[in-house]
Amino acid sequence: MSSDSGSQDFRSGAVSTQDKRYVVMEEQAGTWQIIDSATGLPAATDGKEFVQLAASDAKDIADELNRCDAEGIESPLL
Repeated sequence: MSSDSGSQDFRSGAVSTQDKRYVVMEEQAGTWQIIDSATGLPAATDGKEFVQLAASDAKDIADELNRCDAEGIESPLL
């Protein structure tokens, strides 16, 4: 696992949630989802949950959601 805060090791499914609202987690089917750590539920936009994603897509979306959250701005993705 990387030593970066909030990093994701895609091989093991390990997640560091330190200082991150949105975390990427591997699903049983080998796909990935984005969990909103404030609710414990999958993050969603327009009623569609961010689930069954490719690893790189999940990471990119979570990074953008966390950037917006850290800057206190509304994400265009939600």
